[in-house]
Amino acid sequence: MIGWFFLVISSLIFFGLKISQLTFRFGDGNEYVYMASLLGQGILPYRDYFFVDPPVLILVLSFLHLVLNKTPILFQTVPVVLEIINATLLFLYLKKINNKLSFFAPVLYLFSFTVLATSDYITGVQLVICFCWFALLCMEYKKSFISGLFWGLAVCTKLYAIPLIVGWFIVTYFQKDKKQLVTLLIGFIVACLILLLPFIIMDFSHVVSYIISFHFNRPLGIDKNLIYQYFFQHEWLLLIGAFIGIVVGKKKLLFPFLFILIFFLIFPDLYYLYLDTLIAFLIFFFIEGLSALYSDYKISKELMGGIVILCYLFMLFNWFDYSNNLIPKGKFSNAIEIAEGIKKLPKHYPLYGSYEIVPLLALLSNRLIINNYVDTNPQGFTSFGQNKTIISKQVVERGSYIIGRINKVGNDVRGFEGYFDTEMFKK
Repeated sequence: MIGWFFLVISSLIFFGLKISQLTFRFGDGNEYVYMASLLGQGILPYRDYFFVDPPVLILVLSFLHLVLNKTPILFQTVPVVLEIINATLLFLYLKKINNKLSFFAPVLYLFSFTVLATSDYITGVQLVICFCWFALLCMEYKKSFISGLFWGLAVCTKLYAIPLIVGWFIVTYFQKDKKQLVTLLIGFIVACLILLLPFIIMDFSHVVSYIISFHFNRPLGIDKNLIYQYFFQHEWLLLIGAFIGIVVGKKKLLFPFLFILIFFLIFPDLYYLYLDTLIAFLIFFFIEGLSALYSDYKISKELMGGIVILCYLFMLFNWFDYSNNLIPKGKFSNAIEIAEGIKKLPKHYPLYGSYEIVPLLALLSNRLIINNYVDTNPQGFTSFGQNKTIISKQVVERGSYIIGRINKVGNDVRGFEGYFDTEMFKK
């Protein structure tokens, strides 16, 4: 019972602190929510608009849109709730393998800096983690087909889940249980076929071009070394603890962890939010290591207590760092005010502009986005997934309200270049 008590208390504190800071934010999440609203109108990804990920995130958000369409701000709670579910799955997994310190995992997970930071945004990473740990937990209950279904859901949410399932297939192979491996693979294939085949049948070329080809052509983002440095600065305790756990504890999840870690090391266009997938694994190894040190290596209760105190100080520092440095960033606090202004404009013209803000404003003002050009991330144009010149010409000829995060330097207006042709803007 103590484990459930710690889980409930840590989840309530996490949820309460997050809800107290709930606000609209800039980011990809706005386009995902708008795309979910399009799905309810029969407007489909790939065939009808540019979308570079598998469809599960949009499908899940479309179901939520049936309930939350009148209160878009509540979509901001989705990553928060998913992280609580992920903490619960981690707790249940450790409990299933009889780890006596499983009660400590949820609070350590929820108040890691990376989870605090990434749970402000709808990105899909929380959903990937959720499906992966459901899959792992199902395997502990010998439900390999259902586990395969969840692995399929994870991959059909974001492709960076592929290294995890490859690692787990290798684990299952070395267990020399052919039946379990086959049923796991069948479940995975069934999920992928159900989720992807309808879109492939409707528009094969765009599915391949957007989901696969795009990722080989997109330009590099932030310097990976800066991302690794930032991650180590904020998660050093978990990294050290996980390393010790790998040495002295169980190594059951080592292959999935190593495969996703190697993938992040070699993948050229890395984003910090991807590293959220590592946190549950780091905490798993950390808790396994603590358990082994206490039960097998007989470390003193005083030393164990000192480690626990260090962890709580670490989590407290994480919260202060997050609240002082990250909560103020990314806020779209005047979204409703801008949307009210848009409502007063002539309704003949649709919207176009920055993917970080226009989809949200379109939802709040009940306006359309021209030709469903929702994803205007500059990467989509530089990778030739979309043609900026053609789209800019359509925007001009049709007439649209162009909205973006604009900077004015002297007489120069900047900030639109990624999604609108500069020469056309000057004319």
